[in-house]
Amino acid sequence: MAVSHDDQQAMLDYSLQLSSTMPDNSRGGVGLLASEAIRVIGELSHVAHAHLLIIKSRQRSKPVATLRAEWSIAESMPIGPSLQDVPVPFFGECARKCLQQGNAFFTTFDERKNACSKLVLGLLRELNLSRYEMI
Repeated sequence: MAVSHDDQQAMLDYSLQLSSTMPDNSRGGVGLLASEAIRVIGELSHVAHAHLLIIKSRQRSKPVATLRAEWSIAESMPIGPSLQDVPVPFFGECARKCLQQGNAFFTTFDERKNACSKLVLGLLRELNLSRYEMI
């Protein structure tokens, strides 16, 4: 579903509002802000699920992705308990390269492994999705 002009403007307005409040937030407040931000973005973009993953690479030999916030239209499908500190290569080579280059990665679900990795195939299956986009 394409995002309407009004929703695009609302997302832009929200991101500007969010960026103006970020410097004032404590470390604990950023978590609450992330949860609220992912909810607003999910609702305005009309998606079923939205996840905010943080890549941690300091003092680690290999970077890991940690789920920082998630939102679902159904509110009954949390993936947090099953997605903690995932090594970045688990998302697949194609996804990793696209994301490192600043490009979005879009994949669809099928059993022929056209998705980027077994991890993402599992995520798509778990959430009953036909496609997933990483930005």
